[in-house]
Amino acid sequence: MRSSFAFKYSMTLSRLALSLLVLLLVALFVRLGYWQLDRAARKEHLAAVYAQRAQDPPLVLDNPVKDAEKLRFQHVIVEGTFDTHHVIFLDNKVYQGRPGFEVLTPFLVEDSRRWLLVDRGWVPQGMSREVLPPVTTPPDRVKLTGVLNPPPEEGLILGEVDTPGWPKVVQRIDLERLSQQLGHPLEPVIVYLDPSSPYGFTRAWHAPGRGIERHKAYAFQWFAMAAGLLILYAVLLFRRKKPVEGNA
Repeated sequence: MRSSFAFKYSMTLSRLALSLLVLLLVALFVRLGYWQLDRAARKEHLAAVYAQRAQDPPLVLDNPVKDAEKLRFQHVIVEGTFDTHHVIFLDNKVYQGRPGFEVLTPFLVEDSRRWLLVDRGWVPQGMSREVLPPVTTPPDRVKLTGVLNPPPEEGLILGEVDTPGWPKVVQRIDLERLSQQLGHPLEPVIVYLDPSSPYGFTRAWHAPGRGIERHKAYAFQWFAMAAGLLILYAVLLFRRKKPVEGNA
């Protein structure tokens, strides 16, 4: 009697544990599916904003940038001088299969104390990572055209260590940290130098929107896994219950 009760109690606990595990996995799969849909929707929104901005005339950037998001993808014209003493190499940038860096240089806006960071494009890595590729920075006043964007959102980078001194190799763009190292604040945007503008290097800026269908496909896979798990669990319960009903 006791052994029968203990067996039934053990089976009940096992079923509860299995049910809880299935519910947790289904909830996780559904959450991941919606996360992929959110990413697809975000990229669709950015693609629409990019297309709209492409129709707008360039903005002369003569006022401080207060809201970087409102000026995302805005074409701008700005005059001033590069800081020739401080060049930043953004590491781990690949172009056509070759490793390299993106070159960023602080830019002092004319007749102001405002500093912008200008992404001048990609340069290949040399024979050794310890030897940075030579770059030329014009010392005189110049006029630039480019596109504004907030700094790229980067995930956690393990072992992140910036090189001391200048020029500096960094793993990600942290404007607050760079402002401290430079000794003056940088505005909360990056000017991506237009491919037709001089003073830059290889520039193959990608329009937003790539990967939208891939995110939707991943979402479908997560939802399908959730549905498949529920169906499998229902079949398992039915098969366990059927012999009991037949013996009744």
